[in-house]
Amino acid sequence: MIKYAIYIVVGLFLFISCGNSSEGKKESAPLNSNDISSSETEENDLFSGLEEDGWEMDEETQKGLEQLDAFLEGVESFSAEMNYELLLHKKQLSKEEFQATLETINKERIGQSKAIDPKTEATAYAEAFQSKMKDAGVAMTLEEAEALVLAYHEKEDQKLTSKYNRIETEKEIHKVLQKNLGDRKAGFLEENLSNYQNQNNKERVQTLRKLAVSTSEKETREALKAYYGISEEELSLLEQFPKVLEKLPSEKAAIALGEYQIPKAMETYLTSGKASSNFKTIVEKALQQKEQLSDQFLVEARKARKQFYKKNPNWIQNDKSTDNTYIDERGHFVFLPLGDVSFADAIVSQKLGTAGANAEGILGPPDMSTKRFHEVDEKICNLGRKGQITLAFTDNSLANVKGPDLYVFEMGAIEPTNLEISKDGSHWIAVGQIKGGTALVDIEPFVKPGDNFNFIRLTDLETSSGIPGADIDAVAAIGGAMLLTLDSAVLFDSGSYTLKESARKELQKLVEKIKAFPSGTITINGHTDNVGKPSSNLQLSENRAVSVASVIQNLLGDNYQYQIHGYGDQQPIAPNNTPENKQKNRRVELLVTPTIQ
Repeated sequence: MIKYAIYIVVGLFLFISCGNSSEGKKESAPLNSNDISSSETEENDLFSGLEEDGWEMDEETQKGLEQLDAFLEGVESFSAEMNYELLLHKKQLSKEEFQATLETINKERIGQSKAIDPKTEATAYAEAFQSKMKDAGVAMTLEEAEALVLAYHEKEDQKLTSKYNRIETEKEIHKVLQKNLGDRKAGFLEENLSNYQNQNNKERVQTLRKLAVSTSEKETREALKAYYGISEEELSLLEQFPKVLEKLPSEKAAIALGEYQIPKAMETYLTSGKASSNFKTIVEKALQQKEQLSDQFLVEARKARKQFYKKNPNWIQNDKSTDNTYIDERGHFVFLPLGDVSFADAIVSQKLGTAGANAEGILGPPDMSTKRFHEVDEKICNLGRKGQITLAFTDNSLANVKGPDLYVFEMGAIEPTNLEISKDGSHWIAVGQIKGGTALVDIEPFVKPGDNFNFIRLTDLETSSGIPGADIDAVAAIGGAMLLTLDSAVLFDSGSYTLKESARKELQKLVEKIKAFPSGTITINGHTDNVGKPSSNLQLSENRAVSVASVIQNLLGDNYQYQIHGYGDQQPIAPNNTPENKQKNRRVELLVTPTIQ
């Protein structure tokens, strides 16, 4: 009878223990090697009380309890292997502490040139982890340490696998809808089906299976109508709806999204009384998502703008400003007061290294920052190992402002790249390496106040990666100066420095751009080709600069300082070997630098 009572008590104990363990979140005191578990304490108290009453444990009971202990040990071991969070809780370790320790072990093993794969080096990892925990005053067995390490990495692998499977599913959606509906019609529907949060996921998966085997547009449309619970007319309207959740490339794009108006046909249908509740819900939610996406971007964009103007308080633009905030592949927001003008415009020279490709992809604003990086794309310049490229800013220049001056929109891992800057493309200043996980560059330690630079040179420093060399989408001068160039043929007759009547309209256009800066310095430089005497060319170029300056100053007023230079044929932008190149060299340039405190 006593034996059965024991089993009942033990059963109750197990039930209570299981109930307590399921809570899993209660705080417990840190364990050390001398601690005795609560289950052991309760068990000893229970049987010591019975033994005091004269009861003796028989062989059968002893064997049953040994089996029970073995089972409990197995359950604990299994739990530790399957859910490392339970063991973390038991040892009073936070996830952050645990991961930081693993990172430390990784760095140490890399420094020792040893394997760093926890699956093949599980014992070594466990020993190192156990040792560090001991130093921190946390005792654990080697088995517990190994279970923790392996369970953590198994969990991380599952995350990657889940992400990969989701990408594969999105590809299947894309493939079927593009095939059966066409690119224009598939956009919103493809995006909506790829977003599992929008609808019941079980129904979504079933619909995806139907779509995967559909062989015609009719089958595809029927599956979509059934999934959304909408009519043929409503499906046709959704096919005209643009994507909602595409990443935004810039602040101006976010503003445009926030001002989005639904197509007229959809608006008419929604107010006709024919629209189903499902259709109304889909459209309403899509518009809410558009608004949220716009608002979220604008919040971060305004932070970036505020930070720039806090450092450069005199650089304030008017309502017609061209400023814009861009996002890079990593989600960093970059404010550029000159907007699209800020980016490198021309390739002066290139010598792409091993695996280099698509040099033109580096020019202009970033066009891949919202895309998934596939390593090789015609819109990205793959510099290649030891590759080099020289870029020119033709409508702006690089200048020193407060804070960073240059931003390199690099895709994938930021790989060490050497940077040089130049005023004329011949004499170079070494700025140093772009490295350390940031693409921001401050040129202040290397330049004189008021200096402007129109050329940069990037050289890859040989590093090992999937695609060797830096992968660059765009390069931007963050502040800098606006560079405005006019062909002398538009302004003057040959050999003359008297402005044509039509020239005033062209100068008026320049003035509207200059007004983006409420104050600053306007440097007006005259240039000629090499035809004629150098002294005559020098005088002609200066006289032309004076003629332009007089009109500009009259139109703008006294908020600007003016500098006038004539360079003759000393600063050509093209070889004087063809009529076309000579025409390029006959020019007047206006460099507008805002006042910076």
